Amino acid sequence: MTFHSRESTFSCDTCPETIDCDDREFAEAKEFAEAKGWRTYMGPDKKFAQACPVCVVDFAKGKSR
Repeated sequence: MTFHSRESTFSCDTCPETIDCDDREFAEAKEFAEAKGWRTYMGPDKKFAQACPVCVVDFAKGKSR
């Protein structure tokens, strides 16, 4: 998961999209991002990653084929 604490933003680990979480602490920022459609997943490197709503939908479409 890519959380930039100085800017209080998350970056999508699939595309260049970011979300500004308005100076929230990590847990509060994660909850805010998830309410906006962002999702956390385990990447192939076994580390947590973050996906924006567009990438979440793209992934779901790919899984349904």
